Amino acid sequence: DCWGHCGSRGGYCDWCGVGNACCRQGEAGDPAECFNASGFSGAEQHECVHVQSPVPRIPVQHEAEDCWIYCGKAGGFCDWCGGGHACCKF
Repeated sequence: DCWGHCGSRGGYCDWCGVGNACCRQGEAGDPAECFNASGFSGAEQHECVHVQSPVPRIPVQHEAEDCWIYCGKAGGFCDWCGGGHACCKF
């Protein structure tokens, strides 16, 4: 479990080593590099995985639409907005 060692956030992390990131498989709140990672063990926690290069840009889903209801009436990362994207007031 790399979560605590990586500042309680997903993404590239020195603790995981060069070219690796702390990711949880399928975690919508993780950054783009986690969606291009391999080597997941299937554990239900963040773990150090290898990131393939280059990291693809994941498109925003429902851009400029009101996401408040669909994201559980909370701001922040939300699957409805697409992996790695958040519901924010604008």
